[in-house]
Amino acid sequence: MDNFRRDFVLFIKKIEDQYDVNSYLVNDIRIWPLLRNILFEIVSRHREYTLKEKIYEKFINYKLKKIKKKQSEESDVFTYDSKLEILFISDDHFYVEYNSKYSNKYLDPIFEDLSKKFKSRKLHLSSQISNKKNITSYQIKTRPNSEEIKIEIDILDFLNQLKEDIQNTKYKNINFENIDYILKRKLEDINEGRNFIDDMKVKPKFIFYSSYAHPFKIGINIASKLHKIKTIDVQHGIQGKNNPDYTNWTKVPNNKYEMLPDWFWTWNEISKERIENLDNNSLSGLNATVSGYKFLERYDKSRIQQFDVLITLQPLFFNQPTYLQYFVLKLIKDYKNISWVIKPHPKHTNRDLIKIEKIFSFKNVNITKQKNIFELFKQCKLHITEFSSTAYEGLYFNVPTIFSNRIAAEEFPDEIKNKLFYISTDYEDFKKKVFELLNKNIEENLFDNTDRNYFDLFPINQK
Repeated sequence: MDNFRRDFVLFIKKIEDQYDVNSYLVNDIRIWPLLRNILFEIVSRHREYTLKEKIYEKFINYKLKKIKKKQSEESDVFTYDSKLEILFISDDHFYVEYNSKYSNKYLDPIFEDLSKKFKSRKLHLSSQISNKKNITSYQIKTRPNSEEIKIEIDILDFLNQLKEDIQNTKYKNINFENIDYILKRKLEDINEGRNFIDDMKVKPKFIFYSSYAHPFKIGINIASKLHKIKTIDVQHGIQGKNNPDYTNWTKVPNNKYEMLPDWFWTWNEISKERIENLDNNSLSGLNATVSGYKFLERYDKSRIQQFDVLITLQPLFFNQPTYLQYFVLKLIKDYKNISWVIKPHPKHTNRDLIKIEKIFSFKNVNITKQKNIFELFKQCKLHITEFSSTAYEGLYFNVPTIFSNRIAAEEFPDEIKNKLFYISTDYEDFKKKVFELLNKNIEENLFDNTDRNYFDLFPINQK
């Protein structure tokens, strides 16, 4: 399988070379970062179904109708007149259960440290988290967008030209016809984020979150720049060489993109360098620093083995036919003496779970409902994933990771070269590595979690 991330990055670079992407404005805001994100979403989610698969999808539709949706409850609502210095904005799928409470594994350590010195508060975006009783954060209630979004003719011409250009690429079978409609809808959601900042009587100095590409957060970025608020994106997952949301930004203007955060806080130097540097050794124009991954340090590294191998799944991406490579499934089937635990991705839907249960219906396989991946790492001997950054979390617990997708070779080239992680793309090599690592005791601490004092990191010390 081709590396769809690398191919998409090359596609984006060609667009940035061919067009003046920073000239397309809506209300004086450059929209290219949003268009990059929309294009990547459309490509990532594209799937071409066979007739058999189409019939199966209809069967799943029937089963899904019988699943009752949980009703969420309202939680405390954040009041806009609160006098705060720092806001933290959380998302449902970043929470894990820890000591009978739910914590955001990326933001909470930073929140707890900075709350000692600054007046801070943590908010959450989705009401789905409200049915988790032990959440110590407030719900965001926004003022809906009331502004008419007008897409100027030059942008519509640009989008139409992109659609024509795409016909000469590997993406020609993907439907981009609704891209202007998607752009308009996302701009409306972005305005809710802008309203949130504008309606605060007293503005904070800093706002932390993970995954800036959410439209609400993009709106926060835009409004924050107008009010001189610094926004910081805290790393939440893979920031590999070909991640178009975080790397390969070749046209960042001197005064930066309004839609992007001011700073990226990363787990390690490798992630920092990938954001700040381009392939030609020039600078991207984005700012990053290393904050580490402090939530892991809440766990001791002692393990009580309950099963052999943990497999962490990822969402399906561009034309991917199944959730895991055939040679992994073959080894599971061939060696029934090995116990396997499958952890679905937080973004997997009920539709995905129905398919996953069918694919992994082996007696030596358990599909876990455990949401806390750290507890799972404390119970296993080996970790398998396609190219997920959960490999770093396994590294903390001295659990080796084998990547099963060729994409990992380009996303983690330095880590694989330095034997932090392993990769296999065929049955015999995979079997060999599995048995070698299952019989190997790893005691050397390979996880780089440089001790950082958040008070010393920019922009906190730039008050």
